[in-house]
Amino acid sequence: MTCLILDKMEQKNEEKQKETENVVKEDPKSDTKKLLIMIGVVIAVFALVLLIVQSTGNSSKEVITIDDLHEKNLNGESGENNYLYNGFSFVFADGLWYTRVKPGDKLIDVPLHFGPKDLENIDVKGSLDDTFNQNKEVFVTFDPLNKQMQYTALSSAELSLNLAKGILKIPIAACINNETDACIDRPIITCSNSDKPVIYIKESKTPLVILDNNCITIQGEDWDVVKATDRLLLYWYGVF
Repeated sequence: MTCLILDKMEQKNEEKQKETENVVKEDPKSDTKKLLIMIGVVIAVFALVLLIVQSTGNSSKEVITIDDLHEKNLNGESGENNYLYNGFSFVFADGLWYTRVKPGDKLIDVPLHFGPKDLENIDVKGSLDDTFNQNKEVFVTFDPLNKQMQYTALSSAELSLNLAKGILKIPIAACINNETDACIDRPIITCSNSDKPVIYIKESKTPLVILDNNCITIQGEDWDVVKATDRLLLYWYGVF
């Protein structure tokens, strides 16, 4: 019975990933005014998935939960979709990777699109000053004229959710310029005009994370910018 359930989970994961890819492949020239709405929707979906997973508990012995998969890791039963990495347990469920962190007194699962084995070739360079530790709020800024806005939205949503849930920071959506309707009511923030913590999501051919005093630049193209985002988060969580 357990094998049958795992087979169904793997099939569901594949379907979920295909759906995600289809969404991301939509017209990249769509109105950037939808970006902030997209971020909110993705955060809400991630939160709903977490709530459903956590609420299932042990209501049925036939249900394989994220906790069950973590338990397999701890018992040495690692596989392609669940493994230990530098002491952290990673499991793949419903199209997302989950690992456990403890931002306060409670151990929680945080969602990512990529596991650490997918991110080993992305570098983190530079260093931060004390601004990030001393401030509760973090500006997450982007160029509203990005050609691949759907990946920017996905990265922003994943970053914002983890900032709030796993790092206990308050993300504030911002723009680097005010050239579209999407940014009319948003703060205009760049790495050079703010003394507050800033995370800039940038389109670039080279996936990379740059730490520069009070500013972090996450860069990449297509899925690589999402990978760079997850690389930063795992750096913060102490996985790397």
